[in-house]
Amino acid sequence: MFSYGFLEEAMTTAKVIFLDLDIPDDDPLRPAKMYVSTAAPGFRLFEQNGTIAWESDYVWLVVVNEEDGLDFKIRQTMDGKREIQSFWKERELDTVKLREQLEEDPSWDVFQLRATVLLQNRVDAQIETLKGSSHTKREATVREVPWTLAERLRSLELDMLERALSTLDSQVSIVIPYTPHYKSPGATVWHMSGCLGSNDASPTNVFASSCGVASRPAKRLAS
Repeated sequence: MFSYGFLEEAMTTAKVIFLDLDIPDDDPLRPAKMYVSTAAPGFRLFEQNGTIAWESDYVWLVVVNEEDGLDFKIRQTMDGKREIQSFWKERELDTVKLREQLEEDPSWDVFQLRATVLLQNRVDAQIETLKGSSHTKREATVREVPWTLAERLRSLELDMLERALSTLDSQVSIVIPYTPHYKSPGATVWHMSGCLGSNDASPTNVFASSCGVASRPAKRLAS
């Protein structure tokens, strides 16, 4: 809309939304991840066959850590310069192709769950941001037509984000029963008859408050 100054009357969905992602400050590999990543630092939500889908190369780099098999080493080039080289399970890694490596890993369900929860949190935060901005009053210096268009676009984005959150919630509830080894640091997680529980009530914990129902996770992602 802001590129051309108008919004099509027939437009009933935001179609595509890109949301940024941050690597947690307490991730010891954060500087190296930021250095080697060539992917856009976020994820794209888009319409696909009447539902909301997402794609991102960056999210997979965010959710894996050293314990999983990610490693970085400093290599000296022929001209004497130093550069950081990434590895997955001791094999040289192109971070853009990290998902391909993870799909072949026995812990693929765990990585999927981490990624989905991370996106849940980010979408949830964006929804709260948009809802908070809905109370903003139009200033006299802002023309009515652009303001009305902006409000309509915000409404379309909010609708798409809420649909995306519903889809992500469903994906988590599907993945959790098949992910018995997913846990946050220090947590004891058990898996019985499709129920997931935990003794860890920390903000990083992801658990089901009842059998087969995932609770709303906190704003931070477990390693």
